[in-house]
Amino acid sequence: YGNAQKTLDLRRLHNYFFHWPLTHADEVVFYSKHNVPIAQKLGIRNVRYIPLIVDDDRWETASASDGIEQLPKAPYGLFVGQMKERKGWDVLLRAIPSVPRRVLPAFVFVSSSSISEPASFGALADPLGVRDRVVFLGRIRSNGDLRAVFERSALVVVPSRYEGFGLVPLDAFESGKPVVASRVEAMTDFLENGRNSRLVPPKDPEALARAITEVAADAALQAKLVEGGRETLARMKSLAAAEEWVNFYEKLLRS
Repeated sequence: YGNAQKTLDLRRLHNYFFHWPLTHADEVVFYSKHNVPIAQKLGIRNVRYIPLIVDDDRWETASASDGIEQLPKAPYGLFVGQMKERKGWDVLLRAIPSVPRRVLPAFVFVSSSSISEPASFGALADPLGVRDRVVFLGRIRSNGDLRAVFERSALVVVPSRYEGFGLVPLDAFESGKPVVASRVEAMTDFLENGRNSRLVPPKDPEALARAITEVAADAALQAKLVEGGRETLARMKSLAAAEEWVNFYEKLLRS
């Protein structure tokens, strides 16, 4: 009982210090619109939304690598994210059997949270009969290697159950790859179905499989989504987006 109480006390202390800045800050800025009404309902003052500025330095300074031997030779769909339920990696695994092999033969999973394949991954992949279609790369330490994984993919899948923002679609845009993603708050701040992405309801493997198949089989649609992604990225890199942040900081300093 003593250890359990100590753990509870530490969690309460951590929770207090984690949330203290939210209630005592002069200004609270979110770069996802959906957080603003939530914060306001919690009684947090001086809340505002400012769009995220995209910094692509890591891609500009990283040379694509040829050193990842595990990558499939065939076209593949790419998942990048932590092996957590909210990221929806399991939803993608369940979708794969319904994606015709002739349309997209393979899928690659990259995860910052797991060096080796977690037991839960195999426990789902094996009964689904997709073991020969999936490659689990785990954590990739080099930006050059990560860039290569993106650039060799056919499309990028973001099957999240929910997101705080969602950076993976931006990496896909940067790499010139079409995106298939869940229609969830935060990502819909910048993802538009049919313009820069193909969006589907979250937690729906069959809908995800249909969207993946549609995009993978249609070169014209791929080109349209890639161009929409480039336009979105250019807007998020613009001077106008940066000036909004500069104006905010200047006003804050004056006050």
